[in-house]
Amino acid sequence: AMFQRLFPGDHPEVALGLGSVASCLANLGRYAEALSKAEEALAMTRQLFPTDHPMTAWTLISVANYLDSLGRTAEALPKFEEALAIEQRVNHETDRNRTAGTMANIAQCLVTLGRSEEALPKFAESLAMYQRLYPGDHPDLADCLNRIGNCLRSLGRPEEALPKHEEALTMFARVLPPDHWRIRIAEIGKGATLVDVERFPEAKVLLIPLWANIADRADIQKKHKIRCLDALVKLFEKLETIEPGQSHADEAAPWRAKLDEISKAESAK
Repeated sequence: AMFQRLFPGDHPEVALGLGSVASCLANLGRYAEALSKAEEALAMTRQLFPTDHPMTAWTLISVANYLDSLGRTAEALPKFEEALAIEQRVNHETDRNRTAGTMANIAQCLVTLGRSEEALPKFAESLAMYQRLYPGDHPDLADCLNRIGNCLRSLGRPEEALPKHEEALTMFARVLPPDHWRIRIAEIGKGATLVDVERFPEAKVLLIPLWANIADRADIQKKHKIRCLDALVKLFEKLETIEPGQSHADEAAPWRAKLDEISKAESAK
């Protein structure tokens, strides 16, 4: 409000202020409100900078992230792609953290939209960029490895996915606090992949305490909680198929109920 009084009309400081408000709202899980503020900031930025500008790319990424968080991935994808194109035109350095991150976000959108074959080479390009930027360990590098694991798993290649998840977790352990949300998300990927490769005892030992850890955490998005519950349901349903009559169906039932409950709540938003 103060910026708007100081700078009537369009102004970079007002646009930045709108972006900051959007970020705060997103941190509170209020993505629809965040999106509205980010779109207002984007419209102002386009007026201020009609040609390519880093601030336009940054605001496009924010809009895309909020759209994706609202499940509107098909709308998020072209925003990420426009941001990447701007970044590549305005930046003289070939390798940049933001460029690598935007490439990975495009790949993740493609996975969500069922286009994992297209996503994999984009993840590979993002990973190569991160590896050039960070010759040692880095959280963004580990996150990219984890996403590649998820992509390989979606392509029906869990044997290749598992070492990616394990490499990501090993790196995360070296650079992040032990209960960081990124570690928990990578553990979901590993647990789901252990189910796919039928290493059921390891999957059970990982996934059940993992759910207890993330169930009420505000820093873990619902979509990741759904993935954890889905892995637990598949774990016990597969066990029931292999060992019928051993009460595995009864073990699956409460996980299925939790999964249905949280999925319906997300769909109703």
